Amino acid sequence: MKRVSGTGSETDPHWVYTPKANGKAERFIKTLLGEWSYIIAYQTSDDRNHWLPG
Repeated sequence: MKRVSGTGSETDPHWVYTPKANGKAERFIKTLLGEWSYIIAYQTSDDRNHWLPG
């Protein structure tokens, strides 16, 4: 660890957050966000369009 000059304290050498830091969790979250609309089996495209946003 490096000393911060004049203060007597030390820096904490931790990594800045990036998706690479926790790739499995990031992939899981991305999958959940992309696949949430497939939980319900819609009978027709019109049904699906009626209930889903956009």
